[in-house]
Amino acid sequence: MVERIIPAIILCADSLNDFKNKEIYPLLTVIGAAEGAFMKLIIPETDFLLIAVSFLPGVLLLAVSAVSRGQTGAGDALVFFMTGAWAGPGVWRILLTAFFGAAFFGGILWLIKRKNEEFPFVPFVLAGFLFDTLVSNFTG
Repeated sequence: MVERIIPAIILCADSLNDFKNKEIYPLLTVIGAAEGAFMKLIIPETDFLLIAVSFLPGVLLLAVSAVSRGQTGAGDALVFFMTGAWAGPGVWRILLTAFFGAAFFGGILWLIKRKNEEFPFVPFVLAGFLFDTLVSNFTG
């Protein structure tokens, strides 16, 4: 259960800061990622390949941030490093849920205002994480 509570608290803090200031708490997020990775490493059943797959979304978002010249922030990549450290390979479900949620919200926003508008992404990651937690609890 702690593997869901700690990242949820960090994601809540990052979401609120993303709404208010369009940034995350980088130190808190990096500490959360390090703690999650440490927790995975001390569990003997954890496969190194699964840990690597868990960090891949963070690496991909970091690459997108570099290529897009900051359109997608490096903070989003840090959030996915942290989320991947705690959620393991389930981070891919969270990433897809966040992307589809953001795309749906962005589409509705565009239909209403007829212009592209920037909005925070981390709250969609939080929603995806909470959805994944709910689904994992019911499906095992």
